[in-house]
Amino acid sequence: MRGHGATRPQRADRQWYIFARLQGKVTLPAPAPDVTIFYIRASLMQSTEVTSPRDGKVVKVERQFPIFSSGTELPMKQRPGKECSAIWRGRDADGEDEAELALDGQGRLPNDYEGRPTTLEG
Repeated sequence: MRGHGATRPQRADRQWYIFARLQGKVTLPAPAPDVTIFYIRASLMQSTEVTSPRDGKVVKVERQFPIFSSGTELPMKQRPGKECSAIWRGRDADGEDEAELALDGQGRLPNDYEGRPTTLEG
């Protein structure tokens, strides 16, 4: 994570249950003392291709469904300082944290109406 900016771990499955409850845990065992973590988010990214039976036209749709978040999301262009609240701020970053960062979160997948690939906007 250090020096990389945003980190994006991913998990892919071919099948999900509608409105299923997800529970997850993020553990960073030893963040560097000069690191500050402001925001962590887990989202479901859905990619779908729908082919029209009439004209064979393919419509590609990508949607993101937020599942869980912790902290305060800051604009990417902003260089946050110590005045911004943080989930974890190491001692060399003017903070007091030095142990691991462990977050538990839970949320729900979208219901059938929101997450159905063929329910397109418009």
